[in-house]
Amino acid sequence: MLLPAALLAATPLDAAPEYMPAMAGFGLVFAVASITLMAGARLLPSAETPLLSALETPVAPLLAFLFLAEVPPTATFIGGGVILSAILWSQWPRR
Repeated sequence: MLLPAALLAATPLDAAPEYMPAMAGFGLVFAVASITLMAGARLLPSAETPLLSALETPVAPLLAFLFLAEVPPTATFIGGGVILSAILWSQWPRR
């Protein structure tokens, strides 16, 4: 649905040829991530799906730190720790 509007607003094929594989790889990874999220949502209880989706927020800066050597601000690590703690606490087995 958005493709016609995107083609009118931009010229994506004007990108340098050396960037095309990276853009195609990003599109492929995004498509696989969306499909696996939808498939997983069918298997999980409705309350757990948004919690697991919220893992993207603390994991993205961590992956950037580990693989790209980007050093996020301390507040990013604190916020990610709060989110991760909340998710782990909500999934902890109750007696």
